[in-house]
Amino acid sequence: MCHYSFKARFIFPVDRAPIAEGVLSVEGHHITQVARRTKSAVWDLGNVAILPALVNVHTHLEFSHLPQPLGNPGMCFADWVRAVLANRQEATGPEQSGRLSGPSPVVRGLSESLQTGSVTLGEVANTAWNEKDFEQVCPTGTIFFELIGLSETRIQELISTVLELIAAAKQAPTRWQIGFSPHAPYTASGSLITQVAKLAAIHKFSLAMHLAETRAEIDFLREGRGPLRELLEERGVWNSTCFQHPLRALDYLKILAEAPRALIVHGNYLDQEELQFLAKHSETMTLVYCPRTHAYFGHSPYPLFQALQSGVHVALGTDSKASNPDLNLLTDMRFARQQHPAVTGDQILRMGTLHGAQALSAADRLGSLSVGKRASWIAVELPERDDPDPHDLVFQSLLPVSLVVVDGKPVYAQGKMGAFLKKWREEAGTG
Repeated sequence: MCHYSFKARFIFPVDRAPIAEGVLSVEGHHITQVARRTKSAVWDLGNVAILPALVNVHTHLEFSHLPQPLGNPGMCFADWVRAVLANRQEATGPEQSGRLSGPSPVVRGLSESLQTGSVTLGEVANTAWNEKDFEQVCPTGTIFFELIGLSETRIQELISTVLELIAAAKQAPTRWQIGFSPHAPYTASGSLITQVAKLAAIHKFSLAMHLAETRAEIDFLREGRGPLRELLEERGVWNSTCFQHPLRALDYLKILAEAPRALIVHGNYLDQEELQFLAKHSETMTLVYCPRTHAYFGHSPYPLFQALQSGVHVALGTDSKASNPDLNLLTDMRFARQQHPAVTGDQILRMGTLHGAQALSAADRLGSLSVGKRASWIAVELPERDDPDPHDLVFQSLLPVSLVVVDGKPVYAQGKMGAFLKKWREEAGTG
């Protein structure tokens, strides 16, 4: 069994303070020591930070082929949804077969995530997903199958699909956990959400739902009017019997709270009462902040500081390349640190690692550099300067992830780490 130790300028265990000139020791797939010294032979990585591998809790990998976000910054959200639907239809049309050469969008997204340090994902996938795509690249996590339905017929079809997927997952477990995502309050009826939440409680799976994402959604819930209703009418799926206005995001939070774990995606316009509800249920409910997607739509300032002060459990996601230039969670973490100076670097790091692992029921093995956990970690290059808070050496920098290790094996390296990786594989036998 392979045993090795790496020294770095800083190690960030997450569950305790950063360690200057720290050493990470690994045997096989697991961490055996995180300390300032070790008796084992040490590989000195130099001026880098060793962090736990990142956890990106909200992605839509089907859009990973896009060269840039759809539409324009600050555009009407309903118009952006139209662009998303048009892109999805185009991508699945018969004329598409020869247009995308190389790997599928999902494989591209998995590879990009891995190379930028995210080895655990919360992926929202439609039910036409290709299981083989998710087995080609090593990131793991939870696949939340997207549920969209307002008619009673469609609801019953979806519930049948949910039960079939649950049964299949129990018979043939994979590296990916199963979950479900009633899409949003305007696309998933209260009946559908309630039934899925009850099934989640019985079968012990997680839920994710876009909620309080836009002012238009809040207005729609309250009054039943506006651009989102117009969008539903335009597509011939409006069903007034699904909604008993006025409604609030809080009504949906109370339903989702039945699940063993629930991810509340975006939450850009949750009010104080709703944040307090999430704080009360912080053991099982996570607010998911997608920093650069939030900025793309020009939303009101995100209530991150207020949420954390209230005790809300917050994790981070990139969302998709339909609203974000890339899937680099570290860049989103740096952007969040810049946008929220009152939020500490330690809090940002936790949101991108341990909090994400907790949200995806993986904190027993990932999310911190703790003895006994899986040896999944990354090295980030550091600038040649000092800082009173070592977190800001990571977050107030543009230097990249240079090494990614999953379960004790190196899977990606760039820059000066490329030559080092070759030597490590030869001498340590991890190749």
